[in-house]
Amino acid sequence: MRKMVGLLMVLAFVAAACGDDSPLSTGVTTSEPSTTAAETTVPDTTEAPPTSETTMAAPGEGALGAMAGLQVEDPLMGTGMHTMEWVDDDHTILQSPVSTTGTDGMDLLTLFLFDPPPATGGITTDQVLVGAFLSMPTSDVSPSGVVVYGPAAGGYEVEVAVTTPQIRTAMLETTDYAAAAPAGEAQFDFVPSALDTDDGLVTGDLTVFAIDEGEIAYEGEIQCDFSGGPLTCVTLTDDGVWRPGDEGEDVEAIQEALAAIGYLSGPIDGKYGPGTAAAVEKFQRDLSLTVDGKVGPQTLGLLEGLADGTGDAMVASQDGFIGLPFGTAYADGRAWLVDRWGTPDDDTGWYVDGCDGHDWRMVTWDGFTAVFTDRDGTRQFDGWQVDDLSDLPPNLYIAGGIKATTKWSYLDATLGADFYDDYLGQRWRIPGLGYGDGRFTGPVTNPPAGNSPIASFGTGTGGFESC
Repeated sequence: MRKMVGLLMVLAFVAAACGDDSPLSTGVTTSEPSTTAAETTVPDTTEAPPTSETTMAAPGEGALGAMAGLQVEDPLMGTGMHTMEWVDDDHTILQSPVSTTGTDGMDLLTLFLFDPPPATGGITTDQVLVGAFLSMPTSDVSPSGVVVYGPAAGGYEVEVAVTTPQIRTAMLETTDYAAAAPAGEAQFDFVPSALDTDDGLVTGDLTVFAIDEGEIAYEGEIQCDFSGGPLTCVTLTDDGVWRPGDEGEDVEAIQEALAAIGYLSGPIDGKYGPGTAAAVEKFQRDLSLTVDGKVGPQTLGLLEGLADGTGDAMVASQDGFIGLPFGTAYADGRAWLVDRWGTPDDDTGWYVDGCDGHDWRMVTWDGFTAVFTDRDGTRQFDGWQVDDLSDLPPNLYIAGGIKATTKWSYLDATLGADFYDDYLGQRWRIPGLGYGDGRFTGPVTNPPAGNSPIASFGTGTGGFESC
């Protein structure tokens, strides 16, 4: 596996030697060591994992020339000082002829200039900013890094080093990368676009190649702080998913939307904590989404549409609808429903219920009926009932995640439903959601079997017997 990963740097090395602009990883290489500036041995290669668009510096010694023939500190393995020599005719690559780990011909410290060079701040004229990696690595995952060298007695010593092992540790603390991190070994390729030693910040593009899977596991722009203590990094490229641990204005907007439709009662503080995650999970369950507590594009779109009233989704609950609560005047309530579902399939008109003496009206769209009564003195939206769970308006969701395929096991274990058998037949209810008069599609045992399908139920006036 080590040979496959190392192929990437070989291709880049050959391209640089020929004056080509092929991409280069700051990862590893299998180029042979050389003891003279004119000799370079490169094995034949045919494949390499993907990498970022970076090339070595154009021919010419440039800033590396000051380091040739001198002792240079190892920033990757911490093995002290090593004499650096040119390994290509164009003087673009410096390498230590002696192994950093004592393995003959392996783990050779290699330095190059980035092309294009990163924007810099705080770097003095006697300092040198380079990329570093190990040529002929002995491990499957070879370290690489971005290094600022400063002059020292007889050579150059490390003043700033941001290495891929440090980046890997720091990135595991970020929610975006932790969600995508491969379980096995991975090669990190970091290409800096800016480095400021005054602020202690380096910014660049990170590509993580999952070796076991043979594919890219993560790509994005990151910024790392090396100003003091362990390296810390943040993701600058948003992957479109918000998770527990995220913070900021986007999280605050999600919390505000959840609160607006009654799913979040805790603080709106821009911190994606357990309370926000629980609210997201409940929202996802109600809308029959994958319940993972994370806000991706689908969850966000439905959430925003419900919160601002611009979406097509409609959620029926023990309170009525999101946007149409129980107690809404009949004319307004019916108009709201007609605006979303069009002309109803059936409308009973107002009639006096023989049991309670109040005016009732039932208006039906597909397998769903809105119930209006005047039991509180005015004609208003007072309940709803599902007549046929398999035939509901396509944009209608039932809070609790109840849908056409719902079985008794889900109601019982997940929603806390109970079963009762009285003179009106075998029925179920969910006290926590206010649902009642639930029916099955056929005769059931007592208690019901887990796979017993459900057919109808309701809440408010519409979910119970009127007398």
